[in-house]
Amino acid sequence: MPTNNPRVNVTLEEDALEMLQLLAKRAHTSVAGLARKFILDAIENDEDMALCKLAEKRLAEDEGKPRISHEDFWA
Repeated sequence: MPTNNPRVNVTLEEDALEMLQLLAKRAHTSVAGLARKFILDAIENDEDMALCKLAEKRLAEDEGKPRISHEDFWA
């Protein structure tokens, strides 16, 4: 079945490929589909980590400044 999505070639070590094949078989999915899921999960995790670092930086910059509680803000 043709697709409009761009393709990416990935080279894996033999043991990594075997593990990916085993995991795909257990999940009843294709190796390519599982690799796609893992890549998308990694991108999302990377974004989450970047946002977490930004939040920590902002909290550190606001240290000692007055804060409003969640309840008071939404009241």
